[in-house]
Parts: sequence; C-alpha cells; structure tokens
Amino acid sequence: MDTNVILWVGIAVTFGLFLTASPIFVALGIGSAILCLFAFGLPPSTVADMMVQGISSFTMLALPLFVYMGDIFLEGGSARPLIDVMKSVLGRVQGGMGIATVVIAAFISAICGSSTAGIAMVAMIMIPEMASLKYDKGFAGAIVSASGSMANLIPPSLFFILYGALCELNIATLFAAGLLPGVVCATVLAMVTFLIARRKNYPLPPPMSGKEKKQIFIRAIPAIIMPVIVLGSIYGGIATPTEAAAVSVVYSLLLGFFVYRKLNLKTLWKATSRSAMTIGAVLLMVAGGVVLGRMFVLAGFPEAVKNFVMTAGLSPLAFLLLAGVVIIILGTFIECVLMLYVCVPLFYATVLALGISPIHFGVVIVLGIMVGQSTPPMAEAIYVAASAGDVPSVDITKHIFPFVIGLAITFYIIILFPGISLIVPQTMGMVLP
Repeated sequence: MDTNVILWVGIAVTFGLFLTASPIFVALGIGSAILCLFAFGLPPSTVADMMVQGISSFTMLALPLFVYMGDIFLEGGSARPLIDVMKSVLGRVQGGMGIATVVIAAFISAICGSSTAGIAMVAMIMIPEMASLKYDKGFAGAIVSASGSMANLIPPSLFFILYGALCELNIATLFAAGLLPGVVCATVLAMVTFLIARRKNYPLPPPMSGKEKKQIFIRAIPAIIMPVIVLGSIYGGIATPTEAAAVSVVYSLLLGFFVYRKLNLKTLWKATSRSAMTIGAVLLMVAGGVVLGRMFVLAGFPEAVKNFVMTAGLSPLAFLLLAGVVIIILGTFIECVLMLYVCVPLFYATVLALGISPIHFGVVIVLGIMVGQSTPPMAEAIYVAASAGDVPSVDITKHIFPFVIGLAITFYIIILFPGISLIVPQTMGMVLP
C-alpha cells in the first residue's frame, strides 16, 4: 500500500477513535503504531524509546510535583482562607460574589497549576455560595468553568511545562510570559461577570465588620505566601521550577498538617491517589503525543505548512490570526494535552521561520486551548464544574458563551499586542529566543 495512504489511514484512525470517545492513550497508541510500523517502517523499540524520552527530563519532573502540591494544598484546607479573603473584599460589589470567584480562581491557578483541580475546588465552594445569593447555578458554573481554565495560563502552568519541554524553552521565562496575560484574562472575565450580574441585579451578602475582615486576612496569610515561595524562588534565582515545585510540596504539607489542620493520613492519601491518577493520564497522553508529533515531522506536515505560509506571503500577524482560528476550532473537539502535541509540531517551524517569538507563541497556543476547553462540545471545564458543583452541564452550557467570547477577546488581544506576553520577561532581564 502507498505510504501516503497508510499515513492518512493512521491519522484518520487516531482522530476517529478519539471522536468516538475511546480513551485518548488508546487512540494515540493505535494511530501512532500504524504510522510508525507501516508508514515509516520504524521498529517497536524505536517507538518505545520515543515515548520514554518524551517524558524523561528534569524539566518534566516539575509536572507531577506541581500537581501534587496543588492537591495537597486543596485537601489540606489552605484554599478556604483565600476564598474567605476574596469574599470579604469583593462581596459587597455589584456581582461581587461572581467577581470574587474569578479572582479566587486566578489565585488558586497561581498555586495548583492544574485547571481540573482548581475548577473542582472552586466549584465545590463557590457555586453553593453564589446560589445562596440567588445566582442562577448555571451562571455560577459558567463563571467557574471559564475562570478555572486560567490555571493553564497563570504560572505554575502545567501547559507551559509541557510546551517548554517539547520546544526546549526555559520554563521560568514561559512562566513570566504568562503573568500579564493572566491578569488581562482575569480582568476581562471579571468585566463579563459584572455586566451580567448588574443586569440581573443579584443581591449582595451581609456586610462584614472591620474586625472580621482583619481576622480573615490574618488567617489567610500563610496560604497567600505560597505563590511568593514558588515564583519568588524561581525569579530570585534561588531555585529552578522543578526545585521550587519540590519546596512547595513540603510547604503545602506543613500548612495542611500544622496550620489549617485539615490534612491527615486519609486526606493525604486522597490527594496522593488523585495526583497519581492525574499524572498517569497526562504522561500517557504526553508519551503518545510525542510519537504522533514525530510522525507529523517525518510525514513533512510542518514543512508543508511553512511552505504554504511562505508562498502565500502571510505576515507574522496574519499567520497567528489564521493559526488562532485553527487552534480554537480544533480545541472544541480535541483534549487539551493532545491539542498541544498536535498544534506545536505543525506550527512551530513556521513560527521560527517568520521570526515570531516562541515564548509569545507559547502564550498564544495556551490561550487558544483555554478557549477550546470552555467551548462545547468538548468543553472539559464545563463537565468538571458540573460534576464538582452538582449542576447539570446543560445549564452551564446555556450561560457559557459570554465567557467564551471574553476568552476569545483575550486571545486576540494577546495576538495583536505581543508585548503583553513579552514585557515581563524582558523587564526581568530574561533571554528571549
């Protein structure tokens, strides 16, 4: 059989299995096996080596550590004081409980790095809180779904770790590049929440005294310090991202056992087992995604994309705008991690050829994945929030589209103004490739 025919059969099988709800690692494994063995004649041992090398690096070690830190932080009761602080500060603003949810999601994103864990924790606490103030539960779930996805963008973002390992870029630089876009994203989502809440005129919670606010803030100080430890140690040159992740795991344990005292052997085991499940699933997808990406390279797809762009005479901005449309469309149907390993191999050669900063492109692609994560039919964020917050997913879907538009606006703002993603690493004196 002709190699090109086998190639397209392998790709069709991969995406066909994925769209029929087969486990992602099964779809990647079968499709990649067809491509490797029959289209390119690679021995199984070579395929196994690709998979092992794809997940075996010092950089990738930060991935399980940040996930574990986030789960311990949430199970240890450290998130609740943060939520209480945001409620005390923003609760009396029109739509303040919804805005507080956006800010809480952003802050938890700066701690756990995993959108799934962050969405689940915020949904369990904030959806009932908003419902008690007569917020529509679907609207509350939509706020959590969209804002929880910021964990993919705000450091320590797991997607920046994966992207950095894939493209051999400095993780600390990628983390710095995500800071200001994260602020822009949170601001846009807070504005969307405010406008809708003002129109619906949701009631406000009872006021708090100054003494109550002071007590809440003091109790939250140990938890507030966590992002300072993680990011401060990285940007202060004290630790690498992997070392900072290890230190943050220890600090989360101390908070859970000795400060907030919600952590015991039972809850520690729950956090450990959940982290193991999350990391196992992610690494299986990474291993399969690495092989699929290599097959794209061997098939000449990145070169074909680059030649098309160069022949068409597209400018860097025109290319990013076009690629953005493709990323958003694919993101509505394809799982987030797989999206990274499909889009980066396809577009990265063109990005370098056009002189686009790979750091800026990393922010762009992660934002595009965020839009897809909240957009039906795939919409992983919706299903996580629906499950954790006990809200029918169809109710969240009815209210999600203003937030998807807000995410898409942020996405194109970052494309149009690359300085937003590059100014922080440049100001900090980081070397940009």
